[in-house]
Amino acid sequence: MVENEFSFAGHDRHNQAVDAWLESLGFKFNPFLILDASADPNLVRYMVQNSAFDIVWGGDHTFVFEPPGGGKSALRVRTINACYQTQEPNQPFPISYLPPYLQWRHTHPGLEEHLTALTRSGASQLLLSLALRPHWFLRLDSEERRAVRSLFACCLAAPLASYLTDLRQTGDVEFLRRRLKIPLFLSSNDADQALVDFCDCLAETPGSGTAQRPYEHWRLLVDVLTDVIQVESIWLMVDGIDATEATATDPAVAIGVMQPLMEQLADWEQLKCIRVVHRKYRNLSV
Repeated sequence: MVENEFSFAGHDRHNQAVDAWLESLGFKFNPFLILDASADPNLVRYMVQNSAFDIVWGGDHTFVFEPPGGGKSALRVRTINACYQTQEPNQPFPISYLPPYLQWRHTHPGLEEHLTALTRSGASQLLLSLALRPHWFLRLDSEERRAVRSLFACCLAAPLASYLTDLRQTGDVEFLRRRLKIPLFLSSNDADQALVDFCDCLAETPGSGTAQRPYEHWRLLVDVLTDVIQVESIWLMVDGIDATEATATDPAVAIGVMQPLMEQLADWEQLKCIRVVHRKYRNLSV
């Protein structure tokens, strides 16, 4: 009966009955309401530390194998949030990457398709990071600010001005986080003068979104993160490889999706890039 009631997430009567029952048991919220770990705002409140996180945090290329529901996405979210424990860029910079199969309309992407999607994800993550820590941008010199502005001009999914308008109108970084679909749980969304100054300064900074090749955009992202923001390292966390029927049922197809990126590992190690990959399959040979 309880399982059936939880499935009526959009029905007020059932929600009220379930909430009342959970409250009588001492629950502060309904832990079953959101089944997607990456979208659950309460995830960090009940996530249990485990050895898998310690291994992932160790710094080597890491592959996580679990069937659906085994905790891969939750581990990705846990790792992303751990990267935000300080106000300085002395932790790894996380890039959460879900291959955009619907956009590609196929499951055999080349390197340029991966890099286009990766750079967009990384630019989005950087915009959110700067909104959370405006001093990262405000302390840059004019040339460094132009480099950041140029990255946003050519790599964000929507015009930068639209994101800045949202920040100014709402004063809410959480609103920006939801729009960018980044699985990060914010402890405070209060706007302050630094956020306003960041929006104004970024809007006034000149930049150019030149028509470069995807690899040049990727290198611009890496250069901005490592040389301008001066992050410790870049962690690329790939999830959702098994999000299509083809990749979920045929390990060879899944390997093919990731092959173009796997071939870049040696070069990326020189760029301080670390890749953390989450997959469904067990005993997968790569």
